[in-house]
Amino acid sequence: MSNSETQQQYNMSWGMIVVWIFLFFPVAIYFSIRKRNAIKDIDYYIKECNGYMVLGAIMVVLSLPNLTDLGDDPKFWTTLAISLGMLIGGLALLLYNFKSKSMYREYIQYIGVLKNDESGTISSIADAIGKTPQQALEDLEKMIKKDILADTYIDYSMRKIVGPIVGSRRKSRLRSNLQATQRPVKITARPIKCPNCGAQNTLTKVGQSCAYCDTLLE
Repeated sequence: MSNSETQQQYNMSWGMIVVWIFLFFPVAIYFSIRKRNAIKDIDYYIKECNGYMVLGAIMVVLSLPNLTDLGDDPKFWTTLAISLGMLIGGLALLLYNFKSKSMYREYIQYIGVLKNDESGTISSIADAIGKTPQQALEDLEKMIKKDILADTYIDYSMRKIVGPIVGSRRKSRLRSNLQATQRPVKITARPIKCPNCGAQNTLTKVGQSCAYCDTLLE
């Protein structure tokens, strides 16, 4: 077989390349959706949106050469249909994941507000985010449904969100401050005379009593 025949055999048109991409593209989408359902991490969602946006951009770039040069293509209508499908699908991926990425960034804002807000009321959370209470409620419901807020629920009668994340940052600070104040006060051991019986003792801690008459030593 000559070199020219070999080059002709493997000289696949852009139309056929797009066909192969289009055929295997749904398989990649299927497995990525299954992975998304298995992982409940907001940072992963954002990274996944970035990946889909890159994929959408590639699809748009690959579809453009076919749409601008269809004059000599023997499979005009097939190539046109597939190229349009790639273009529309790529644009859809770009727009949908750009919107989703913005949504997940808002969720990060919600998490920050929830950690600092001990009340957990929908109105206070909405004010902090800059949305109406109804919009905030719908966003929080989505976050709970996606399991981004684990072990959390909404008390509709009280119009508040209840869960371990609510006020967790302030509670952590309070615990740290409480532990700091509860640390035992260390004092240097020194001899001391009991004011009651006159016995000599060695003072080693606050609140120590006389070893002979149980009188509190100060």
